[in-house]
Amino acid sequence: FKLEQSYDINEGKENNPNKPFSPIFAELDIFPGKYIAVDADASWSVYDLDIISHNIATNLWDDRGDRLSIEYRYTKDSDETDANQTDSLSTALTVKATDRLTLRGNYEYNFLDNVPVEAGFGLTYTARCWSFDGVVRQRTGVDDDKKYDFEFNINLFGLGEFGY
Repeated sequence: FKLEQSYDINEGKENNPNKPFSPIFAELDIFPGKYIAVDADASWSVYDLDIISHNIATNLWDDRGDRLSIEYRYTKDSDETDANQTDSLSTALTVKATDRLTLRGNYEYNFLDNVPVEAGFGLTYTARCWSFDGVVRQRTGVDDDKKYDFEFNINLFGLGEFGY
């Protein structure tokens, strides 16, 4: 558990009417079981008497290498933070299909604009002396423009790697 707040002495001088106290920030990380973790945090404005951001993430995994992550993020417009307004849900899944092949997928949705932010799929194949890693993504940009990109990496163990 973590709880913190700061005070800016320059902002707190009598001739400066700005807000010297930062929002109160609290963070909690719990591990309710062997293969689960929950991380949560929130910021509370001492001036507006309101929560200005809160985030929660859950991670599930197993010994084989499979993993599921789900995260919800919310940030209000506030003059007390530099962050942009956010209201989104993101997920990521990794499945170890075989000893050599790992599959990955991710998806993020923006509730403010009611659009998907990113969806992607990737895989990693690991052989005895080399590996291949590839990812394909679809991102939604300004004016709902969909952009597609891909990456790949080939690693020759002991010699180096290259990719695009």
